[in-house]
Amino acid sequence: MKRKIYHSKIILLEDRCVNAIKGDFNYNGSDLDILSQKMENRFRRYRDYCIKGEKSLHIENELLKQESQYRVNTVQRERKIIVSLTSFPARFEKLHLVIRSLLVQTMPPDAIILYLDDDVEELPDSLRKLEKYGLQIEWRPGRIKPHKKYYYAIKEHPDDIVVTVDDDVMYPAELIESLYKTHRRFPDCVVATRAHRILFNNHKTIRSYNNWHWADEHRNKPSLALMATGVGGVLYPPRCMNEELLNQKLFLKLSPNADDLWLKVMQIRKGTKVVLCDRKVSHKRADIQGTQEQSLNSSNVHKCVNDEYMERMIQYFHLTANDFGC
Repeated sequence: MKRKIYHSKIILLEDRCVNAIKGDFNYNGSDLDILSQKMENRFRRYRDYCIKGEKSLHIENELLKQESQYRVNTVQRERKIIVSLTSFPARFEKLHLVIRSLLVQTMPPDAIILYLDDDVEELPDSLRKLEKYGLQIEWRPGRIKPHKKYYYAIKEHPDDIVVTVDDDVMYPAELIESLYKTHRRFPDCVVATRAHRILFNNHKTIRSYNNWHWADEHRNKPSLALMATGVGGVLYPPRCMNEELLNQKLFLKLSPNADDLWLKVMQIRKGTKVVLCDRKVSHKRADIQGTQEQSLNSSNVHKCVNDEYMERMIQYFHLTANDFGC
């Protein structure tokens, strides 16, 4: 669908440029330059989308071929590694691809738990068949939105390592191993594959979320100013966040649709830093085509809802730039 939309827009821009050249419209040179730039941008976006689509399709096919290798860990570890995620019906059809990517990890987790709202009744066979390989599907009451991704795993496995993932990404086979290796180096830190650097203005007020920087160059450098973004996969060591983390009433009041922000503030309240693991892992993940239209995070960013949530929490908890190491 998206490919067709891009294609139709490109054709429209082509026609407008041709008409301008023929003199059918009264375009001046500046107008033509603008149209040309728009057309170039459309071509670039269409090309990038096609490339991502081909990459995604290739990974899907490879995952389906690897079914004989699907597994979770059965060897006793000092601490279990629990992979936790949540989802909703609009994404169920392709959710099995996420799970398949987690079942072929070079360092298999001890459990992969999918937490769903308790009113979900039907699941596709493509998902249910993965239960025999170790997928656990758990239904829980309460409408806690994206917070379900971490909430029950951390609550029910307080002494274990919890790794959260999203429901629209196929993860590289080295994800958990890379997160865990960095965890061994920095056992008290939250470990992420990608993060934002939180920025403050000169007068110590926090900048808009859209103006925070990607922190790709800050690998293996723990910082309070880094905020892990959940899409890449995040490792949480036991008890790394403030005890108010599981206060449903409070997070639904302050940050109902932005779990990443709430988690960051709970880390700040505990004094826990974030560290980035190997860059290669971040670049290897692949979005599942056709699932991005329902992205809650995109809605938060475009509508500046994240700024509202962050300001609420800063005021409620009386946080300053110093608390963020800024």
